[in-house]
Amino acid sequence: QDLYNFEEEVSLLTVYLNNKLNKDALWITDLMKKIQKHVGRFDSNYNIIEEVEIMKYSTNTSKNFHYDDARNSTTRASITFLNDDFLGGEAIIEGVTISPKQGRTYFIDGKQYKHGVTNVYKGNRYVLSLWYKAF
Repeated sequence: QDLYNFEEEVSLLTVYLNNKLNKDALWITDLMKKIQKHVGRFDSNYNIIEEVEIMKYSTNTSKNFHYDDARNSTTRASITFLNDDFLGGEAIIEGVTISPKQGRTYFIDGKQYKHGVTNVYKGNRYVLSLWYKAF
């Protein structure tokens, strides 16, 4: 229920990342708005985007288990897989594994649930990370 698929929109971003000649990135704002709308279905008070980052995990990189504590105002996060042509790099939240699939988005309260990323064995893993705050 907390997984959503934005595969069509994300394929555009994958093309953008692979094709440096593409100058029009306005559609990424549309993707963020669609994700934000889904966050609002869980709790409309917690869907103001506070921070945005496209993250790259190269071969032999991972993210240790942690809680989100960079900003006191952060209340939720969403992670969207931008590609799935790599090995490893699964998301793990409190022992639950989320397999990478291009366009798959998951939402979490990163302050409450410990989470991390397993080692990327081959290729590059790209995700769109959005952090939210309350009104």
